[in-house]
Amino acid sequence: MAKNWTLVKRQGALRARANILQAIRLFFIHEGYFEVETPHRIPAPAPESHIDAVPSGSWFLHTSPELCMKRLLAAGYDKIFQICRCWREGERGSQHTPEFTLLEWYRANSDYLELMEECEALIPRVASTLGLRETLHYHGQTIELSPPWERISVDDAFERHAHIPMKKALAEHRFDQIMVE
Repeated sequence: MAKNWTLVKRQGALRARANILQAIRLFFIHEGYFEVETPHRIPAPAPESHIDAVPSGSWFLHTSPELCMKRLLAAGYDKIFQICRCWREGERGSQHTPEFTLLEWYRANSDYLELMEECEALIPRVASTLGLRETLHYHGQTIELSPPWERISVDDAFERHAHIPMKKALAEHRFDQIMVE
C-alpha cells in the first residue's frame, strides 16, 4: 500500500525537514559531490528582471548561491552542491516567501539530460527516507516517483497544464507565476 503525504505531517514538519536535508546531503556525497558554503552577502546581485535582492548595508543578501558556485566550478571543483538560506523581494505568486532554503548543485561536463536523470534518482531517494514509496498522494493528485519520468517540452507543459500558452505567458511577464502554480 502506498504511503502518502500525511505520514510526513505526522512526523512533524521540523523532523521531516531535517530528514529531507540529511537525505539530500547523503545523496550528493554518495554521488561524489563536494558540499560548499559560499557568502550570503555579495557586492552585487545577478541581473534578473523578476528577482529583487534584499539590501544588506551597501551589499546584498544573495538570491541564490549561483554566482559564487559558478566561480568554484570555473576554479576546477567539478561536482559541488549547497543547501543554504536565500532572500528575495518583489517576487510574484502565492508561494513566495522572502527567506527560504535552496538546494543548488553543479556538475561539470554534463548536460541537462544527465541532470534530469540525477533528479529522477534524488527525489525517490529522499522520499524513501521519509517512509514514502513509489507513489505519492498530494493535494488530491497521485504522483508516480519511479523512473523513468515523462519528459515534455516547456511549451507542451504549458499547453497541457496551464490556462494560457507559453508565448502569451512570456509576453505578459507571467511565465514564472504560472510555472509555480
